[in-house]
Amino acid sequence: MYLITGGCSFTTSNFKSIQFPDYDCNFSKWPELIQGNWSKVINTGRSGTSNKEIIQKVTEQVLLRSDISTVVIAFTDWYRYPMPDGITINPAWTLRNHTDYTGDMLVLYKKLQRYEEIFPTGYKSIRRQIADMLISLYALIELCVAKGIAFVGFQMLDFNGISPVQKFNDYIQQTFISHKVFHAIDRLQSKGSIQMLNWPFINNLSTSLDTYMWNATRLANHNKYYYRIGPKDPHPNKFGQVFFSEWIMQNAEL
Repeated sequence: MYLITGGCSFTTSNFKSIQFPDYDCNFSKWPELIQGNWSKVINTGRSGTSNKEIIQKVTEQVLLRSDISTVVIAFTDWYRYPMPDGITINPAWTLRNHTDYTGDMLVLYKKLQRYEEIFPTGYKSIRRQIADMLISLYALIELCVAKGIAFVGFQMLDFNGISPVQKFNDYIQQTFISHKVFHAIDRLQSKGSIQMLNWPFINNLSTSLDTYMWNATRLANHNKYYYRIGPKDPHPNKFGQVFFSEWIMQNAEL
């Protein structure tokens, strides 16, 4: 049987640090470390991806395979969404005035800024994106329930992507928890049909690994730099990945 996992750069098996390109990231990631009733793992995680793409990649596996026992998804921030050319738009990142980027990062940043100029982030776009992702997520959950596949989800990154625009932060949260599909998912969670580990996702797991969001929520008794790649890279190092895997196994029935 297979475990299918989904997520962003905190999950992908081939993560490379942009800030520290020489850092050895060839260590086991949390999908390889958690244990349950499966013998093989398919990790669909990809750096820089959106929840829409995360859900789609996992849904594809669930639709096409008959040998899946468990699905575990680590959600990224809910601001992100994909463009037709495959570029992931991240308004929480693009709306910041970054002045320290060079090379490929600068090229990507300027491209995202052009997208933001053409399709500016606003209340209407937030409503459409949240609705789209919630409906896709609910469809995946119902598919897993119908096929007898255990479904586990948790919020890995900050829910809002640490946007500098507070009114958008407030609105995206309100839109999420007020949507009728959110309540449908909530009912499945309440019945025990699925496992959402830090539902309703407004709080997150990676907060304590991020310099900008450090508030002692999850790792209050630990040194945050012990779990991350470096002061300027909040991605988990091998100790952080072990922490995530242990946290999942402590909080989920796998």
